[in-house]
Amino acid sequence: MVEVESAQEFESVNLRIQKLEGQIRRMWAYGIAAMVVFGAAIYFGATGDIGRPADSGQIDSPVVTAQEFRLEDAEGYMRGRLRVAEDIASLTLFDESGLARSVLVVRPDGVAGLGFSDESGQLQVDIGVDPNGKPRVAFFDESGNIVWSPPVSTGR
Repeated sequence: MVEVESAQEFESVNLRIQKLEGQIRRMWAYGIAAMVVFGAAIYFGATGDIGRPADSGQIDSPVVTAQEFRLEDAEGYMRGRLRVAEDIASLTLFDESGLARSVLVVRPDGVAGLGFSDESGQLQVDIGVDPNGKPRVAFFDESGNIVWSPPVSTGR
């Protein structure tokens, strides 16, 4: 137990404790961030799918092939759909009312995008890559107008 003899000594001890608490909080934050990065590296390293072409060769394990898969909740309502239609691959997630709230799309021209909509179905966030490989990000208001998008880069 530390005995404090004066207000100045108490203040000094208090400041050191606050500094240590801040360092501990930062250590926890850095540790969690490192675990997330490490976990993602292990996951993507294990799957090895990002940036690789689809395997069209012979597969030895059992495979289910379809143009559309639907995920239903306990009441039988569609809550997710994975499909290929008109050469566009998409994964759509629906809310409990059946409204599409999140869509991941890859088009034949190389455009890839991820969109999130609000409870009325209005697109709110759009993240993607255009046909030239340039990234895009946009946030929308309730009327569908872009309220924020990063400045266009002239180089890469």
